[in-house]
Amino acid sequence: MGEERSATRRFVVPVTGNRSAASSEEFTTESLDNDTMVVTVQSSSPANWQDVATATGASWVAPVLIDDSDRESYPTGQLTVRFHEAPTAAELDDVEREGGVRVVRRNEFVDTQVVVEPVDPDHLYLPDLRERLEQRDDVASAWLSTKSRYTKA
Repeated sequence: MGEERSATRRFVVPVTGNRSAASSEEFTTESLDNDTMVVTVQSSSPANWQDVATATGASWVAPVLIDDSDRESYPTGQLTVRFHEAPTAAELDDVEREGGVRVVRRNEFVDTQVVVEPVDPDHLYLPDLRERLEQRDDVASAWLSTKSRYTKA
């Protein structure tokens, strides 16, 4: 399995954003579930995530991710963070304070992983948050938590 790439014209935003502003000649929306929707930019040029955030009033924006088989995955607004070693409560407090996130849960099977979500995001681009978290010395990697749609063959 290869690396995922980011869609250039399709973004996921929480439904707390303004749906009516997103549906226009410039943008169309598609509901994923009760919490998130996909905004597709109609322009043929790559879209600017800030334009999507402004048009929808979304607290966070993330690109739709596409795997090497062209299957789409949809960020949920949460990120998974893997530490080099199992983090202590004090280290998690530091991550929350410095990263502007809250720990949602620890991974019960992998003691070096936790799931976080942004606290009070305001037009936040989730890949930027991922990069900030990965810059920490105690973090091995971080990635956007996603969900996917599958079809029967």
